Amino acid sequence: MKLKLSLIALLTITTLEATSLKEAVQQGINSDPEILSEVAKYEGKKVSVSVAKSGYYPKVDLGAGIGWEENDRENPNTAEVNTDYTRQEASARLRQPIFEGFKTSSDVSRSTADKEAIGYELKALYENKSLKIIQAYLNVLKTKKIIDLAETNLKIHEDILNSIKQRYEQGVSDKADLIQIKGRVASAKSDLFSAKNNSLDAYAVYAKVVGTPPKDLESVSDQNIDIPLTLEETMKLSLKLHPTMHASLKNIQVYESKREAASSNYYPQFYGDLLADYKNDADGIPGFQKNYQAMLRVQWNIFNGFKEKHEKEIAQKEVLSANAKAQDTKRQLLLETTLSWNAYSLLNKQIVPLQEHVAYSKEAKVLYEEQYNVGRRSLIDLLNSQVEAFNAQKALISAQYDAIAAKYRILNSIGVLDKNLGITPVLTLSKKK
Repeated sequence: MKLKLSLIALLTITTLEATSLKEAVQQGINSDPEILSEVAKYEGKKVSVSVAKSGYYPKVDLGAGIGWEENDRENPNTAEVNTDYTRQEASARLRQPIFEGFKTSSDVSRSTADKEAIGYELKALYENKSLKIIQAYLNVLKTKKIIDLAETNLKIHEDILNSIKQRYEQGVSDKADLIQIKGRVASAKSDLFSAKNNSLDAYAVYAKVVGTPPKDLESVSDQNIDIPLTLEETMKLSLKLHPTMHASLKNIQVYESKREAASSNYYPQFYGDLLADYKNDADGIPGFQKNYQAMLRVQWNIFNGFKEKHEKEIAQKEVLSANAKAQDTKRQLLLETTLSWNAYSLLNKQIVPLQEHVAYSKEAKVLYEEQYNVGRRSLIDLLNSQVEAFNAQKALISAQYDAIAAKYRILNSIGVLDKNLGITPVLTLSKKK
């Protein structure tokens, strides 16, 4: 209970620094642990590309050794049959790959596509996190307005209660009216507590997704939110622009490159070798020996237990799996786009009737109050008109904020939400390197 009271106190504090929607989204994605984790993963994938490209460079090996060597053999020039030496050796070898059956190029293509797939998945994560922050932001504003509305509703009921008490004491109203208004006041109090509870929940969600409590949030309008004019256009843009679609296509390239790499051992491999070898008292020969080589070498594995064949089969199955996942991604995007568009379309159509309902219910409440004062309406009629006006305004507030959220949801289904808001990602995804 103390925690809830402290949260309520925090909610009522007005600060000098207002927080805009863009600022809240930027702050939220900059500090989100999941995003930071994926950024680190993406950075690791960038290094993996450099690892794959290392296959294009020469390999340089240096070696040295010293130790004991014994040789047992007949020597036609001396009487020695057994020799003991302190063997000393040093070598340097440079091996430059010339052709490895397209293995290195396939590894570079695979690691590059993998990096780009993770990059697109990271961008999709930005989009989804941004949408959650927007929804939390709008929910805080919505619940605050409903609290204000519920407080006004309670105040009106309490004023009616005071009036009925006076009428009852004067003998103008009976006890039934007094009991009736007391019950309605209790209901109005319950509505206010419910609104505050919802506001606390909205506050907690906002603090979780943004990282800090909400501070004097600025109002939000949907006037500058540009969305496509039709569902068909939205679907086309979603398939063209959404990062998850691009990520699924890059994943296909990953496994296609892996399949190509599996075929590399079918080819002969060519290397250029430069070797300098130095020995002293080695191989039964006293003294210093030098050996220099500049060689073009070829190596061709003829049989390896069908390993390459099986690896290629596995890679082909992975390509088929990636294609199927891409199709599933396409279906999911089209579904989400349709749901987003339907939600916006229906909510947008609700606004005008709800506005009319609010206007008519307010007018009816005024007329009922005038008629009640001259004895033409009962107390229950007056109270019901107040409840209807309250519920109409509450429904309009919810629909207005839900309609704004639905617009942002459409932008999210296309994959341009952050671009529309002008959000700078934690990591600006680089082009292919």
